[in-house]
Amino acid sequence: MFKQPIMKQLQLYLTGFCLSLTVATCNSAKKPSNMTPITIQNNEIKTSFFASPHPVINIEELKLQLQKHPERWQVAFGFLAKLDMANLPLGRTDLSKDVYANVAEYETKTVDESSYESHKDYIDIQYLISGQQYIAVNKNIPILKVTKPYEGEKDYMNYEYDGQKLLLADQKHFFIFFPTDAHMPCIKVGKKAKVKKLVIKVKHN
Repeated sequence: MFKQPIMKQLQLYLTGFCLSLTVATCNSAKKPSNMTPITIQNNEIKTSFFASPHPVINIEELKLQLQKHPERWQVAFGFLAKLDMANLPLGRTDLSKDVYANVAEYETKTVDESSYESHKDYIDIQYLISGQQYIAVNKNIPILKVTKPYEGEKDYMNYEYDGQKLLLADQKHFFIFFPTDAHMPCIKVGKKAKVKKLVIKVKHN
């Protein structure tokens, strides 16, 4: 038989242990509901994706799109948060009726072989899974010379490159391109090389 003081100490210990376990379990259960795949806090983009947003992203336009269609962005960044990069297959994967992902491998090009492109129906979230490339961005589309008129079926049109600064794309950052952003990806860094890129298409309207 335990002596009374020992029994009381044991009861207090067990009570404290159970209380701690309950609190820990409750806190653990609450965390997922507080985790949002993408938000904007203090004018900074916060996501559950490990890569950082590139500074070129138009935050004001992103705020507007998050307000208009929050579910589309939760689908897109929810997919990114759980992504298994090593086993990501090539080709298209539909994530919802308004969002799909496409993975492609290709060889980078010279500036002379490239041109700006823009889209009307979809917003691009672009992330380079492997390799490096440069991207040029111009947010003043009306001043650009059109080299290929808009094709509705493929949702793009092309423009002549105007010498904008080339931005490095690698595994550290992701980019978001809205219909107001002319972008020219696929530019070689040093020598031409094979890269693998993920593009998530988010319906604009």
